[in-house]
Amino acid sequence: MVNQLAHKLVIQEEGSHIAQSILEGDAIAVSDGSFKNSVGTAAWIIQSSEGESAMEGRAICPGIDADQSSYQSELNGILLITQIVNKVCKFCKIEEGGVTIGCDGLSALTASCSDDLALNPERSNFEVENQAYTRPPR
Repeated sequence: MVNQLAHKLVIQEEGSHIAQSILEGDAIAVSDGSFKNSVGTAAWIIQSSEGESAMEGRAICPGIDADQSSYQSELNGILLITQIVNKVCKFCKIEEGGVTIGCDGLSALTASCSDDLALNPERSNFEVENQAYTRPPR
């Protein structure tokens, strides 16, 4: 899904400060989704706590016109953040830490953190909600 969504990806400082901030639990990520003329887009940024390094990207959201909405775009932004963070963690062998995620779409942010919403296949946005679901540590 990252390859399908990430139409533009910029990494500063080879991401080493981002990885360290994730490990320390103080990385910050923000996304914003938009919907206009039947096209959904999302942009995101992940920054180290000091703001000295960043990874950022933007994408046109996949799906048919009927599936597009600002909510879907917000979810795709959150999904991109979680997938990029997971890739950084896998590459850098990070097994603990954290990232604070923010966006202006409260319903999308809630869905990405809710067991009840993200795991309900009867919801129209189930596929992207489930993928964007940020599972808490077990």
